[in-house]
Amino acid sequence: MRRVIDKAPEGIVVCEARGGEQPVVYANEYFQQFTGYSAGELLGADLRCLQGDDRKQQGREKLRRALRAGQAARALLRNYRKDGTPFLNDVLIEPVHGADGQLTHFLGFHRDASEHGQVAVPPVVMPLTVPEVQPPSAPAPIATVAGVLPRELEQSAASQVPGAGLPRWLREDPLTGVFTREYFLEMLRLQWALGQRELRALTLLMFDIKGLESYNQCFGRSGGDAAIRHIGRLLASSFRRGADVIGRWNGGTFCVLAYSTEMAPTVAYAHTLAQRIIDQHIQFPNSPRGRFLSVSVGAARLMPGTGVSANTLLALAQRALEASRAEPESRVMVASAGECTTP
Repeated sequence: MRRVIDKAPEGIVVCEARGGEQPVVYANEYFQQFTGYSAGELLGADLRCLQGDDRKQQGREKLRRALRAGQAARALLRNYRKDGTPFLNDVLIEPVHGADGQLTHFLGFHRDASEHGQVAVPPVVMPLTVPEVQPPSAPAPIATVAGVLPRELEQSAASQVPGAGLPRWLREDPLTGVFTREYFLEMLRLQWALGQRELRALTLLMFDIKGLESYNQCFGRSGGDAAIRHIGRLLASSFRRGADVIGRWNGGTFCVLAYSTEMAPTVAYAHTLAQRIIDQHIQFPNSPRGRFLSVSVGAARLMPGTGVSANTLLALAQRALEASRAEPESRVMVASAGECTTP
């Protein structure tokens, strides 16, 4: 049995339950390989050592509460390998009880999130290149939405953002295969925290299918689901870098956390994708734009810092998307806090 567990394709660790301490009593080969620590270094140690001095994490507090209560939990943690390399650790802990019902151990399952293309840590910051796609003869204009104060944005976003922490079982959106809204929000918060440490701006894009309700009336719910699935896959294939994160916000709305050195190339790429969706020629007689299905696009970019949070970035992108929805054409609208800028 031990040989089988040692060959498991994920990190498996057994820790004793000793009040406030959980010393390691077993760590399989996979866990040793992806953390860089040998079994001898891990045995008797507490896995808090993987966090180094990076202790202010929501996921850490979530696991701490679960350990105190003797309950199962799942969270993402920023951990550090023995050589100091940071990575995101997808952790699931399960309590183990003896025959008398007393808590004796915790069983931990650990996965390196970056291995599954969820996120690269640290993220590689590079220009966002536009693929070779024939541009439309009359490019849709790039407009800008007037900024609002961060405090107002915080208040408008507070009611829309679910509570922090991952769901018990982390899974993809069953219709599109991209991340769920809850997991996307967790990744956004983690990347915001990394951006604060690395003084790196984050860019958030939101794509929304125009007239989806009318489309469902024409082709039924199954037709609408097929259109959502098609566009979701197109967007997922268009943001393939390890640092890009794409999720389904709701209905026919998708959100993308993209990394680029400048806003202008990102907006140009978003415009190219909007035109590419039109070029799919998904028939829609009642389309607000011509005969084919199209999308609205909202974009926002912020540098993490004092007075703003991930909620601020989210609210800005939502405001830009609302402005884009009001336009009959497929337009990329950009919102900024404090001032108006044209990429």
